[in-house]
Amino acid sequence: MDRLVHLHTHSEHSFLDGLQTVNQLVDRVASLGQEAVAITDHGECSGHLRLQHAADKAGVKPLFGMEGYFTENRFEKSGRKGETYDHMTIVALNSKGLENLWSLSSIAYIEGSYYGNPRFDWELLDKYNEGLIVTGGCMGGCVGKHLKDDGNYEKAVERIARYQAIFGDRFHLELHTYLDPESNEWNLRVAEAAIDYSVPLIAVSDAHYAEPEQWFAHELMTAVQMGKNINDPSRFHYGPNQLCIFSEQET
Repeated sequence: MDRLVHLHTHSEHSFLDGLQTVNQLVDRVASLGQEAVAITDHGECSGHLRLQHAADKAGVKPLFGMEGYFTENRFEKSGRKGETYDHMTIVALNSKGLENLWSLSSIAYIEGSYYGNPRFDWELLDKYNEGLIVTGGCMGGCVGKHLKDDGNYEKAVERIARYQAIFGDRFHLELHTYLDPESNEWNLRVAEAAIDYSVPLIAVSDAHYAEPEQWFAHELMTAVQMGKNINDPSRFHYGPNQLCIFSEQET
């Protein structure tokens, strides 16, 4: 039995970013002998029912989540696209958490949508936090972005304290499995912050496709998303086998 559980994954419900279908994700997890898997699509809970059906069929426990868009104030509608939110990974722990996750997602669309991104804020996190586990996200995350070389460490500390006040030990920081030097340095900063401020750590692979050989198809998809040629040297790229569903041995 593979004890690894993926808590940060994207399916086709992450438009032009998640390559794998929900069925492919669940089939890959089942083939590796993993007992459970979460989906955390960008701002979306629309894949939850599909996950329930696929997981029931495969004998895998479904975990329902979202990589949401956090902003300081959801009613503030100014600034450039992509600069008005930070990523936050959220996973429901129980039925109350699932109810609150769906509430967060719905209100984010109704009241916080900006450039098509459904954003939630401190007020909504405080109101709908019960039954949820949340994280500081990836390098573009609500805490993670402030721990980069050009980040703002004081802002990271401020947010950690405020998230801990709301979620207690249900707030975590993420370590990622990217292989580049920048990511390795960032992981060290995340680990140091976790130690300094007593934040639990989780390791995630930020999976966007099921099988290792699907990496180039995902590169093509993200090139379309960015409106760039696949051979454009300025195009952000991940490289081979960075974002797949790993086995416990591969991690």
